[in-house]
Amino acid sequence: MRPLSPHALAAEGYVNARYRVVLEDGVAYRDLFCPQFWAEHIRKLVRFDIVRVIAADESFDVGLTVSSITDLGVQMRVMDKHPADASTEPSRFNPDEVRIEYLPAIKWRLFGFGNVEIKRGMTKPEAESALAEYIEQSGIDHGLLIDE
Repeated sequence: MRPLSPHALAAEGYVNARYRVVLEDGVAYRDLFCPQFWAEHIRKLVRFDIVRVIAADESFDVGLTVSSITDLGVQMRVMDKHPADASTEPSRFNPDEVRIEYLPAIKWRLFGFGNVEIKRGMTKPEAESALAEYIEQSGIDHGLLIDE
């Protein structure tokens, strides 16, 4: 597993918009997936915007994502879309990704996930302690480390 790039995350409000609507009585859940239902909002909505839709009688409260926009309307999909083979088991980590290393010029240093240098200029005991602390703070279950 590779860590997510530090530049991959964007503040949601900066990239897309979030909306909320409380529907009028008589609007059915299935109406939300008819592109013409959203036709009056073609110019406001952008692909990947999120719309929280609440039924007037509170029979449903669902998050929708704009999946496409045409001249005829807006196609929505339920926000939480998962691959068919999705697993909630955490990925296993390669222990070589988190390591300490010695270089004479800078002494011992700690590398975290993504080959990022975390700290340098330590003694070996300090580096070993920093490694153990890093793994603990990362919340990584030692059972998730890949033994190669």
